[in-house]
Amino acid sequence: MRQLFFTFMIILYSYFLYSQHIYKTISEALLNPDDVQILDLSYQAYDSLPDDLYKFRNLRELHLRGNQLKYLPPEIVFLSNLQILDLSDNQIEYLPFEIYKLENLKVLILNNNNLDSLPTSMDGLINLNVLDISNNKFYFFPSVLCKLPNLKELYFSQNFLSDIPENYTMSSIEILDLSYNNFMSFPIAIFNCHNLRRLILTGNQISHLPDDITGLEQLQYLDISFNQITSLPSGIKSLKSLEYLICNNNKIKTIPDSIIELTRLKYLDLSHNILLSIPPSLAHIPHCIDINLTYNHLNNLPLDFKNAKSLKYIGISNNNLTVIPIELQKFKLY
Repeated sequence: MRQLFFTFMIILYSYFLYSQHIYKTISEALLNPDDVQILDLSYQAYDSLPDDLYKFRNLRELHLRGNQLKYLPPEIVFLSNLQILDLSDNQIEYLPFEIYKLENLKVLILNNNNLDSLPTSMDGLINLNVLDISNNKFYFFPSVLCKLPNLKELYFSQNFLSDIPENYTMSSIEILDLSYNNFMSFPIAIFNCHNLRRLILTGNQISHLPDDITGLEQLQYLDISFNQITSLPSGIKSLKSLEYLICNNNKIKTIPDSIIELTRLKYLDLSHNILLSIPPSLAHIPHCIDINLTYNHLNNLPLDFKNAKSLKYIGISNNNLTVIPIELQKFKLY
């Protein structure tokens, strides 16, 4: 669902960016080849790119989603003005070495293919901002991704990654999706991503977070749901910019008092864990609006919640609470 939404936003962006006609067939586009800036050939059963495609030298967007392509020919570089290239939902096994010549490329969408590596020449894509290689066959993190100077969004979910070398650095990355891979531990290399704002690690097998969480001062959104985490470290207080912390469907038993130091936190999801109790400090996170504690083993809630200033919503259903304190009636309970 996330990938569909992402692709939809890219297409929507093109409507507003160019206000150009979107050509849907080669025959239609050949009537005005110099005017063609957006060409959408999605779901047309292509198993190779048509020769006439390279006549559209002013093409900025090419959408080839849902065809039967197994490779991308080197001739693609003739489309030197390409800024958005969507090759999702094909059968592509490799990219051509020559791809580095697409110097104007900003968005490259390759999810749902058969890729297991990337050409080292990709470091020539100096303007690439967004790369989606989700749902492919990667077992190793390609080092070339550390050489893309303007890469801001990397979608790498649903592969087979189990590690990222600690010395790998992606200094420009702001959004990193590593969900549904094979990570058993938190990838230490992530601490080298000093501009990271959104990190998604849902659906791995991570058992704990490092206590020394440094280098992620810009992080605003952290999703570690559907892992095997048993506790949150006290060092989580270092995430000073964090606004959303998603920890549902783990094995969390304890919450550190230091969580009160997450002064920008707005939403905390601790549902579907094995919490027996929660610290009073949870009620005093300065700007937290919503705390989801549903599906735990709580017998009671700290009385401190009656003095919570910012809190509006508390999820407490499906716990072991026999009585809901009257002081909690001022909140919207769920």
